[in-house]
Amino acid sequence: MKNHINSKNQFTIFFIIMLLSLNCSCESVFEDEKFTLKKTPYMGKELRIDGYYYKKYILNANSINVEHIDVMFFYNNGILILAGSGEQLEIESYFSSGQFYDKVKSNPNVWCLYSIDGNTIKIEFLKPMGGIGAPMYMKIGKIINDTTFQLVREFASYNNEDSRDLDETYHFKQFAPKPDSTNIYTK
Repeated sequence: MKNHINSKNQFTIFFIIMLLSLNCSCESVFEDEKFTLKKTPYMGKELRIDGYYYKKYILNANSINVEHIDVMFFYNNGILILAGSGEQLEIESYFSSGQFYDKVKSNPNVWCLYSIDGNTIKIEFLKPMGGIGAPMYMKIGKIINDTTFQLVREFASYNNEDSRDLDETYHFKQFAPKPDSTNIYTK
């Protein structure tokens, strides 16, 4: 009889848990994290924003070294676009054609916020981890001059965990037209 009561209690507990689960919104479990930085207009002179910033690296494809760049666009409305990577001439043609914006306007992973305070720069972005919902991450660096900055640290925005040192130096290139910064992700 004791086993019968235990299984009855177990069923009751399971049933209560299931009812409570139905009342919870599962949507919040699968959402991307929200920005901790506030969208703030940038009117400073610490960095130029009439073009893009790039970081060079060598990609070895079939034993051939090819120079590639990672690109970021900064806007005076506090938005930054992680514009991807590729060979410089090809990627500039892609930006100029308008194809880039058409492809990324519905991708939350490219839309970021940034802030500049003195010679410190902060960039906040979603970091896809291969699951459902992406955590928000922050990169912090120092501005060397109005055309160069260096990112030195990355960490999870909400808990400062998963921290790692960086050594990423970005250089400025004047470029127009820049892709549109209109999006639904950086409110």
